[in-house]
Amino acid sequence: MALTDDAYGLRFYRRLAEVADQLLEPVGLISCELGWGQHDIVSTVWPECWSVKIVNDLSDIPRVLLVERPAVTIE
Repeated sequence: MALTDDAYGLRFYRRLAEVADQLLEPVGLISCELGWGQHDIVSTVWPECWSVKIVNDLSDIPRVLLVERPAVTIE
């Protein structure tokens, strides 16, 4: 889907970061396509405890956002 809003395309990613904990299984992963040049700012909307990785496409352009939930400690 193509996303657009008045917040440089960040409204979707901010909302996803807010609800991700409720949507994902304990070892869940979120994968989203990024618009050109969005990788730096999109990666900042996630809480620091989440693992955020940006993957380049075949043209070596940052294209895919991968986000994993924080590790769960089982005692």
